Amino acid sequence: MALRRVRIGRRSVRRRAGFTLLEAIVALVVLSVAGGALYGLFGANLLALGRSGEIAAQSPVVRHALARLAAVNAWQESEGAFAHDGFEVAWRASLAAPVRWGQGAEGAGYYDLGLYDVEVAVHKEGRRLGVWRTRLVGYHNARGPAGEPPWSSR
Repeated sequence: MALRRVRIGRRSVRRRAGFTLLEAIVALVVLSVAGGALYGLFGANLLALGRSGEIAAQSPVVRHALARLAAVNAWQESEGAFAHDGFEVAWRASLAAPVRWGQGAEGAGYYDLGLYDVEVAVHKEGRRLGVWRTRLVGYHNARGPAGEPPWSSR
């Protein structure tokens, strides 16, 4: 620390050069504002890390649910639920477009077809984690012999 000479009247007084109280308070305020900003950033990153972990755990469950729904005829089964790896998966289908006749190589086919909006909700321990939407085709044998596919020859 440097010493300075300050002249007061006829006498010179040695005084230590350093921080004043005001300078120390300003430095503490700046430090506390910077620390608060870093703390807020740290907290937000922890929340984002937790959320990304949940999404990573849900990903195989959602893939499994969508693969399982690919085998569902939405015309006959409009909702359902199942459990997979500790997650509860519930789905519901609703008609999205008017029902149409199916088309084959020789014209109108045996089946009526409907396009369905499907909403898949994933829950864990009673808490909803996410909702995914997809579309499925539902079908119904309306004009052909029961159990006979339209492409078979008679």
